[in-house]
Amino acid sequence: MYPSVRGARCLSTERRPPDMNRRGYTIIELLVVISMMGILFGYASWSITNMLPKWRLQGAADEVVQQFQQARAEAVRRNKPVVVEFTSIGSSTSSAVRLLEDGNNDYVGDTLIMQRLIPDAHTNAYIKLAQDGAGNLTTVAIGSDGTIKSINGAGRGTMPITITLDSVVSTTPDTYRVIVDRSGAARVKSP
Repeated sequence: MYPSVRGARCLSTERRPPDMNRRGYTIIELLVVISMMGILFGYASWSITNMLPKWRLQGAADEVVQQFQQARAEAVRRNKPVVVEFTSIGSSTSSAVRLLEDGNNDYVGDTLIMQRLIPDAHTNAYIKLAQDGAGNLTTVAIGSDGTIKSINGAGRGTMPITITLDSVVSTTPDTYRVIVDRSGAARVKSP
């Protein structure tokens, strides 16, 4: 047999007190963690809710840039001018960008290629203003070489073209601007 050690007890017959460190988490610890997660989730959702209008406004500005890129590509592909038309400028419910093919080269759109309602695609965003250096504009004709040929059907206008987008909800920044140069290239200008 094995020598006996004083104070040693047989494990199989002894009743041990429960070891609190091995049983898991207490209800208080769980409640504290759940409360902390709730606070973090609430803060994150509040932050996202406040950022959403800004993201929609940025998306609307990007959409206008994409429409100019699409118009340039269509003009080159079709080997005919394409007219970019802004409708209902200033309307928070129906401002739109339309692309029209100019079948007879008079820089007036004849056949609708596509139309994007900005408030439908980007909630609360709209086209507030579209203008060149000389004043307001409604149409921009892009030639088959991808450059701007006419503004409002009356010559090449004064560059650059600026399209201002706004939101019916307060955002920071308040507006975004799309700048289009003579080459037809469009970009979003940081506020």
